[in-house]
Amino acid sequence: MKNQINKIVSVLVLMFLFSSCHRPPKGYKEGDYDRAFMNYLTMRKIEFTELNNSLYSKYYIDFMRYERKELLLKNPFLKFNQVYVHQTNNVIRYFVFTDIGYVYAAETDRDGSAFVNVPVEGKIKVKKPFPLLLYGFYELDDRTVKISRNEVQRYGELNQCDVGIMQNDTITLTAYYNTKKFGYKKKWLAKTYKTNFKLVYQPNMTATPIKHNFWGKTFRIEGEFKNERVIEE
Repeated sequence: MKNQINKIVSVLVLMFLFSSCHRPPKGYKEGDYDRAFMNYLTMRKIEFTELNNSLYSKYYIDFMRYERKELLLKNPFLKFNQVYVHQTNNVIRYFVFTDIGYVYAAETDRDGSAFVNVPVEGKIKVKKPFPLLLYGFYELDDRTVKISRNEVQRYGELNQCDVGIMQNDTITLTAYYNTKKFGYKKKWLAKTYKTNFKLVYQPNMTATPIKHNFWGKTFRIEGEFKNERVIEE
């Protein structure tokens, strides 16, 4: 019974996230999504005569994932399911942008830890592959990326949106602001704060999809990357 309740809650949360964060493509009119849904069912060879609640219940979330993935993959500027690294004076942060709109992340100490070596000959190497955690959700508009993130803190929840520009192999996060939960819209009277955080694609790092016993679906990363000189941000 408990597992069934958890499953129902998970589905409701997922539907909320898709409806809040995964917007229809520009130019879509009323009825376009139903027609696209029917095309999706036909592509999957699912027999039907007309749309009904049972079809929506069984297949609509999968359809939305498919639509989201197809839309994102049209963008040539982001490296999907690959590792980006942001280096600071004290920590190194690792990011993976999935092809269905999720962002996973983790961080390690810059001067070595249980997972990464200290820099040697200008390189930092992962000595023990480690998992990433769900960081947030993102949307793309040409070269612009927006990341919606939610953090549970001691005194409540913090909901913010990072705004970045994609150029070659680098995502430069240039600003952030407070938002409503699971969204990109700025809160009423919220300020926009400037940033200069560079997330650099690392071709010698790999992100392998795994299922973690505690965190569920995530990624495990390994490999090595160049130790970059850090400029105060």
